[in-house]
Amino acid sequence: MKKLEVGKYHFYAQDASGLHSEANAGSEFNIKFKKWLDFDIEAGYTCPLILHDDTFPTYFGTMAYPLSAQFRLSLMPFKQRWGYLGLGTRVSFSRLDYEADRYRLDGNLLNLHALFIYQLPLFRRRAIFELHGGAGITYFNDIKYHFPHGIESKPLNTTSLSFDAGLAVQIYINKRLYVEVGGDYILALNSDMVLGSIQPSAGVGWQF
Repeated sequence: MKKLEVGKYHFYAQDASGLHSEANAGSEFNIKFKKWLDFDIEAGYTCPLILHDDTFPTYFGTMAYPLSAQFRLSLMPFKQRWGYLGLGTRVSFSRLDYEADRYRLDGNLLNLHALFIYQLPLFRRRAIFELHGGAGITYFNDIKYHFPHGIESKPLNTTSLSFDAGLAVQIYINKRLYVEVGGDYILALNSDMVLGSIQPSAGVGWQF
């Protein structure tokens, strides 16, 4: 019974001679999902690692930016035996901060993407494997130099088209609460650089 698709069915019996029962209201039964729609909210930690383009490592002195966090929303309305399909969004924020002998450079990096999502339930839905991908923006916010005596450079604020592709695994602690580990590759296209980074992540979510 658990393998049947969602829909209306009739119990049907037939003997060797071809006689069979009739389909009527008394023989009808329905197969329904207990939840036809999943809505997930998840927040957690991420740490962007620059894979190519040396602009950020050159100016900020590192390839990793650990002062970061992420937030995700997922809406999964299409459920079939072969998996779930839905839409979502992912936001990640990183604080950039580098201090040299005679100056300090800081700012913010924001990624916002709309995602197409595929999920495959495993082990009677105690775990979910997910693939997702989509497009959005990468926002370089308030990046500026600070010099002695209160002197500052003009802040850099620019928005770039970017793309996100990633995977995740969700492990359910109970029917609603889950933990998630995953990773995303983000490619930001700017007139001065093509910034590619990977963002491993871990978080906690709740399904409504």
